[in-house]
Amino acid sequence: MFHVTVVVCFLLFKSAMPLSQPAGCKYEDGLFTCGFKTSIPLNALGFDPRPQRLVIDDVNGALSESSFKNFFQVNVSAFDPNYSSSLTIICTTGGSAVLILDNSSFPGMGFYQDVRIINCQFNSIPSGAFTNLGTVNLLSFEGGSIDNLDINAFLGVNIKKDTTIPTPRGEFALSNTKLAQGGLSRGVLDPFTEASVLTLNNCRIRVIDFALFSKMKYLSRISLDNNPFTYIGNNIFNGLESLRMISMNNLPWTCSCAALWFLQFAADKKIDLQGDMMCSSPKEYNRRRITTYQAEVCGAVVACPAGLRPMSGICLTWLQILSFSLTFLSFGVIVVCIVFILKNRRDIFWKTPKKTPVKSVDGHRAAPRRVTPYV
Repeated sequence: MFHVTVVVCFLLFKSAMPLSQPAGCKYEDGLFTCGFKTSIPLNALGFDPRPQRLVIDDVNGALSESSFKNFFQVNVSAFDPNYSSSLTIICTTGGSAVLILDNSSFPGMGFYQDVRIINCQFNSIPSGAFTNLGTVNLLSFEGGSIDNLDINAFLGVNIKKDTTIPTPRGEFALSNTKLAQGGLSRGVLDPFTEASVLTLNNCRIRVIDFALFSKMKYLSRISLDNNPFTYIGNNIFNGLESLRMISMNNLPWTCSCAALWFLQFAADKKIDLQGDMMCSSPKEYNRRRITTYQAEVCGAVVACPAGLRPMSGICLTWLQILSFSLTFLSFGVIVVCIVFILKNRRDIFWKTPKKTPVKSVDGHRAAPRRVTPYV
């Protein structure tokens, strides 16, 4: 029995370790992490098992065709179906590392479904920089900055929800990434014709081009939180028939009746508008809800998106309305109880018999009268 236990433990330990890995890489729970300075160029044939989930960290420099070898030969049929294949590039901690790409970057890496680039500074992203990725489930930029984004930077990339993996997304995301240009040029997102989710959060977007989403017909969710733009052009969401949610939290809206056109649009299309949307101007409506402005200034009935109902100039869910109703009902019950208690106390006080004063004789208090019962 002892020998069986030893063999089982050895096999379990062996299965948790790679048969081989390139110099400068480490392996843990199916994830290879390779240092930019110590492992580039990477040879895919040096990984066993093959690199289904690969992280390249401490990046500061160029990732070109010569950085990756033999990734065309990776056998994806041996991948674990419980995970999506993922490539994550993490630049040097501190936020000053520059990542340089060209149209030969990522050769043979089209099998990666989720691609993340974290905390990298780009002086520029040239045309076709991600072409070799082909179709991806997720392309995400987190942190860092982009000084110049070529209008054809994403040429050749298709973003499509992959329903064969545990986390199907179909998403392009820019989160906390500083866009030096103050926005995205018209046409830069045009290759993403099959994307389902677009996230542009905290990217210093000052203006949104009216045709930015025009080719993304399958979008179901758009998130534009924490950006400095103050309005969106009329009908910017036209043609997005699959759109079901728009998040625009923490935006400094310049409120006017014309600028709030999207409230009625969302209500008509049954689109869920999310976010605490407040006016920044005019001054008298600063930090007040845009639906309050619409109701008070525009003289219009508050247009609430699907699932919400207007109440006192704001849009609330049925749960919020129920909560407010129960609060007022509870307050009313408390008031009735207090009135009832005070009334009963008063009634008890007046119904209590008063003591009859005993007459005194010659200034002395008379003894209480004894009543002798009949025998």
